[in-house]
Amino acid sequence: MKIISLTKISEFHACQWEAELEDGNFLYARVRYDRLTIGIGESPQKAMRNGISFPVVDTYVVRPDWEEAYSTQEILRKFNRHGYDCSKINAEQVEAEYKDVSI
Repeated sequence: MKIISLTKISEFHACQWEAELEDGNFLYARVRYDRLTIGIGESPQKAMRNGISFPVVDTYVVRPDWEEAYSTQEILRKFNRHGYDCSKINAEQVEAEYKDVSI
């Protein structure tokens, strides 16, 4: 599946991202307590619900420091590892847009 847009929505308590997929579905990903979950749905709300209740990916990630936010660069590596094509996504731009909104 190809990710065509990615937005970081939170790095407080849990690092979270929303994405739009090429097939029209949405993806929700969150890293909380070193656990990555990914949900897919027809809307961002359904993707989030599925990510919490019925994740398509539910795995542990290793972070050297729990105090630091999980980076977009790292989440893109995880997406690639789980079969999501994010070649069009620029991690630095996603982070910059998140920082601009959160100020």
